[in-house]
Amino acid sequence: MTQIDLTLTELEQGWHQSADYFSCNYCDAHFACDQVFPVDDAFYPAERMIQHHLQTAHPDATHLLIQTKSKYNTLTAKQQDLLAAFSQGTKDAEIAKQMGVAAATIRHQKFTFREKAKQAKLYLAIYNRVFQTTPAAETFISLPEQTGAVDDRFAITTRDYQQLTAKYFTSTTPLRLARWPKQQKAILVPVVLVEMGQLKYIKSLAGLHF
Repeated sequence: MTQIDLTLTELEQGWHQSADYFSCNYCDAHFACDQVFPVDDAFYPAERMIQHHLQTAHPDATHLLIQTKSKYNTLTAKQQDLLAAFSQGTKDAEIAKQMGVAAATIRHQKFTFREKAKQAKLYLAIYNRVFQTTPAAETFISLPEQTGAVDDRFAITTRDYQQLTAKYFTSTTPLRLARWPKQQKAILVPVVLVEMGQLKYIKSLAGLHF
């Protein structure tokens, strides 16, 4: 599994879990889920052990993440240096002095980072909503029972119904037909909107039998 295949949480924390192991994102270290591991005078379960590993073997994990070698890491070298300095808690004035720029430049860059983070958060929300949400199954409306053959004309989804109602009726309460539809499927919509006792004139026009 590459770093790009990891979730946002897994990237941030520096480790990921599979069915059998807790694994480090930065080296080959991994710890079996069903084992405990001795550390000094204690025994750590795998999840606690991977956290201990990150703290001891990769105290610079934030820097490693900033410097990730990937085409998706579009940070420039200067931006990486700035983020590394921010992560250490270095004051803006000190960073400006080290880089030979005005403190206002550093503050502006920090503001830019925040704005990009907001954009990325919204983009991820949109992307997940569009591509990772299971579309709701289409539902079909109930039509009066037919004595003859039932074909595709009778497969009217809720969306079809709403679109056809808006197209051919000026009002449904009270019922006002703007114009009589020509398509066979569309003709069924007035049938649904009128009670069975009022369908005589519709039956004759639509050629339906109830």
